[in-house]
Amino acid sequence: MRRILTAFLAVLCLSLVMSATAWAGDRAPVATFKAKTMDGTKIKSSDYEGKVLLVAFWATWCKPCLQELPHLVEFHKKYKDQGFELIIVSTDGPETAAKVKSTIRNKKLGDTTAVHDQDGSLAAKLNPRGTNPFTVYVDHTGRVAETHEGFSPGDEKKAEKLIVKLLEEKKASEK
Repeated sequence: MRRILTAFLAVLCLSLVMSATAWAGDRAPVATFKAKTMDGTKIKSSDYEGKVLLVAFWATWCKPCLQELPHLVEFHKKYKDQGFELIIVSTDGPETAAKVKSTIRNKKLGDTTAVHDQDGSLAAKLNPRGTNPFTVYVDHTGRVAETHEGFSPGDEKKAEKLIVKLLEEKKASEK
């Protein structure tokens, strides 16, 4: 009887671990959002359906952000034809609008969708801790594949690998 009970508990524990692992691997849907770009265009989360999306939160005063952004813009140029989109979201306050625009111009970030989240409404949905830099990787099904806080040299390689992986998932689903 004792062996049967032990075997039963072992199977139960194994099944709980497997179920927790499966649950942890599930991707949550990205929060729906609406925003206005720096050029006045209205965007919403549904505009990116079927695309791999990276949303990068940054600020003009954040040195790691300014190191990361050129890499992300380069990835956008490299992979946009495969369905990769990038939104860069400045978390600077409303008093720094001119500085945000000049940073975008000086860092040559203008080829991306740029949002100045002056009131923090977009950050509240996608970056609730308010950290910078903070990136949200959204797969082609509109689910958050991963988030990343901070930037150190070498992180760009990990970011590109994840972008490629998500694009491969997108491509495989189209077959």
